[in-house]
Amino acid sequence: MKGGRLTWFNAYNQSGYLTSTNWQPLSGLQPTTEWVPGTFLGQSVSTIKLRNSETGESVDLDFRVIGIQYNLGKASAHFDGSEPVNGSYKVCETAMGEGGVVTLADTGIGFCINSNTYKTAAAFTPFQFARPLIKTSDIAQSLREAGVSSGQYTGSVMVRPAYGFRSPTGSWTYRSTTGVPVTLSIRYEAANLANIEVSGSGVMPAKYDQKKLTASGQTDYLITAHGFFTNGLKLSFPENETDSFNLAYVDEGSAKPIPYSIDCNACEDTSLVSNGKLNLNNRETVVGGEGDTVSMMLNVHYDNIPADDLTTGNYYDQFTVYFEENL
Repeated sequence: MKGGRLTWFNAYNQSGYLTSTNWQPLSGLQPTTEWVPGTFLGQSVSTIKLRNSETGESVDLDFRVIGIQYNLGKASAHFDGSEPVNGSYKVCETAMGEGGVVTLADTGIGFCINSNTYKTAAAFTPFQFARPLIKTSDIAQSLREAGVSSGQYTGSVMVRPAYGFRSPTGSWTYRSTTGVPVTLSIRYEAANLANIEVSGSGVMPAKYDQKKLTASGQTDYLITAHGFFTNGLKLSFPENETDSFNLAYVDEGSAKPIPYSIDCNACEDTSLVSNGKLNLNNRETVVGGEGDTVSMMLNVHYDNIPADDLTTGNYYDQFTVYFEENL
């Protein structure tokens, strides 16, 4: 899972439920002439703990094994007849069979069974494979809310499918199979910054006020961060001995430096630099936002510089801004 995008490698959505692409083989089943698929006897699972073995971080995830699929395998060629169930257990809300696969699911509590039994003339192993059907909460949201770091998060539970079969004496018996492990392993990549796109000329042509005899100028930088963000972007300035933001005269001769300001339209602290001095506590601020991109506009400007302090020619400066995910 990268950011909020979850891609399964060995699982898929089956009629609204999550299930494995692989079937779990089951052995030791008693041959019978009639059987009925069921869900699970005993207490059901409601949560699973996903744990990062490297960091020790963990997340509790809402997790319900809500049903089961049976694959009859070779038995599908033998159990070709079925009759309505006449028993004490309820029929599952979802109970259907197609192509040798029986699907059972129920949102309620307790054991439930298929609507029909499967019969054959000569006793045969009822089925060969099974796989659970799972309902989970929003995995991406759970990991984000837990604030955990990137890494591999794994958790396991064991379920035991149960079914009914007619014994050699003719009585019905319900039993659980051997355990079927359910392992959920998520490779989680938290907020990440892929690249920064900067658009702007950096040129600040002077505009003169003939009445006040001053000059002002400004330029904008449109900055777009690409990646995945859950809590915005952190903007910071590197350590600088002088913390001086001034345009220096670069032509022949000398002139007074021009102090400039930097404003950020989307930052928590909108005034980053004022008249050449850094305003930020701890040298950083945050740009809010979530999703694939976070954008902001940096407005760099100098204002009302007295004409007597200016010399005709070119002025220049550069500054550095760091960006990182705000975790």
